[in-house]
Amino acid sequence: MGFKEKSDSQAVLDVEVSGDSPDLDEHYEPHDYQPPGKSASYCEALFILVKASLGTGILCMPRAFYNAGYVLGAVGTIFAGVISVLSVHLIANTEHELCRRKRIPRMTYPETLEASFEMGPGNVKRYKGIARVVCTVALTMQAFGSDCVYAIFIAVNIKEVVPLKNRMTKPAQFGSVCGVVNVAMIPDVFLYVIIGVFGYLAYGDNTRDPITLNMPQTGFAGDLIRFLLAVSVFAMYPICNYVVIELLWDKNLKLKLQDVKHRSKWEYAFRTAVTCANILFCIAVPSLELVMSLVGSLMVPALSLWFPAIMYTLTFWDEYRGIKFAFFLLRSSILLLTGVFALVVSVSITVFEIYETVL
Repeated sequence: MGFKEKSDSQAVLDVEVSGDSPDLDEHYEPHDYQPPGKSASYCEALFILVKASLGTGILCMPRAFYNAGYVLGAVGTIFAGVISVLSVHLIANTEHELCRRKRIPRMTYPETLEASFEMGPGNVKRYKGIARVVCTVALTMQAFGSDCVYAIFIAVNIKEVVPLKNRMTKPAQFGSVCGVVNVAMIPDVFLYVIIGVFGYLAYGDNTRDPITLNMPQTGFAGDLIRFLLAVSVFAMYPICNYVVIELLWDKNLKLKLQDVKHRSKWEYAFRTAVTCANILFCIAVPSLELVMSLVGSLMVPALSLWFPAIMYTLTFWDEYRGIKFAFFLLRSSILLLTGVFALVVSVSITVFEIYETVL
């Protein structure tokens, strides 16, 4: 029987940390681990995160400001940015702490969620397998849906933020005060607010969704805008597709095909099949963007708000006392309630749009 390979994190994910471990080190620091291959510097990681967080959804900001108004639109956008930063910090801090406890260098998002249940209080350990599967399915559905409509939503990019921290030359710079996460969100939120405010100022009650529909549709300017938009969206496609390949191939199928000949050809075939499936879905399903928006409405609150709050709470449950514990619970509660609000609002709006489209 051939040897079955596991990823560097999954290989020890189910091993309990005990005093009998031969390589136990109380001062183990995952940030000291240097990942194989090319690593990302601070500036490279910063630009990657800024690029990943700026999707075509920014073109809908003027219409959003038309619906919400200047003040509420600006405040809401900044609040969304703050919540996104907080969620990313929760994921990164949880992954770092669990990696330190397990003495492994890194874990993926689903592996981190699973480990938080494994090492959490009470009997939550029994649900660790379910947590990992649910997270993997949610990530895959969201990434595949984003591929189909060639769009990336800012809240879901937490899924790339962690397979990024692990590639940095100095991972500790990822979540520090002047780290990649905090610095990257400043230009992102600024651009979202600026596009929203000035797009609405330019077209007022005639603001359309997306804003490109208000721009010249003929002539050189209109053709140039459509061309640049098509190029930018095409460049974003591989980002989401990378997530699908990472989850389905690298973490699953690849490990089961160790003894298969010409495994690289199977990988190319799988990548081609995923890409073709995207295109077929776009051709076969009318108004696919609304269907995928509905899927996103269900997945985004879980991936961006609920899972980070849950994994952080389970991991650091015994770390806080007194007023700090009250703040700890308040922060988690705010994220969970914000997720419920986002779910209700986004699903309601999407269902209404689907209803109007059908009629």
